[in-house]
Amino acid sequence: MEFSLDTLHGWLAHYGVAVFALAAFVDTFGPTGLVSPASLLFPAAGYFCAEGLAPTWPSLLVMWGAAFVGNLLTYGLGRLSGGWLPSRVRRHVPRVRRMLEREGPVLLVAYHFANPLRALVPVLCGNLGYPLGRYLLYSTPGLMAWIGGLFAMGYFGFHVVAGADPAWQRVLSGLALTGMLVLGWYVWRGLKRAGDDLDAEDEG
Repeated sequence: MEFSLDTLHGWLAHYGVAVFALAAFVDTFGPTGLVSPASLLFPAAGYFCAEGLAPTWPSLLVMWGAAFVGNLLTYGLGRLSGGWLPSRVRRHVPRVRRMLEREGPVLLVAYHFANPLRALVPVLCGNLGYPLGRYLLYSTPGLMAWIGGLFAMGYFGFHVVAGADPAWQRVLSGLALTGMLVLGWYVWRGLKRAGDDLDAEDEG
């Protein structure tokens, strides 16, 4: 067991930042973001950084940067796609157009917190010709809040557990694990619902 933990610690020390960045990119790049629960690694990244297995600020900055690139590429795919969007995505164009007209900046800040929208909004904004500068102006703070919030959950969660009385550490660790399971269920449920909705629309 000690050998396994030491191996994990050494592996994270060498590759942790790259893994966190890859998770952030996969989560925000449209084709993979719609089916991947990569955001589950964000609180884990905060926990490992708090434990000293990876540098905190470099990890967070690289995650933000990778997510920004994923968002930008997804927007670009939408802009270049023209009328060649897959039918399962194209069906959402009228709905997203109405949401942009009604809610605009609020939607672009908040969509990162909803699984299906996180993958669909960037590509549809690009396809609709929504101005790139305005999109990035509102979307980027939401992106940073989404990743930073989950990262902070893991980071401060470690300090709560580490600073607790030994008798309570197992309880707090159990609560943290339960929280991760609940988050995983939420992500899985959102992805499944999005897929079911798209399949239902295709059949309709």
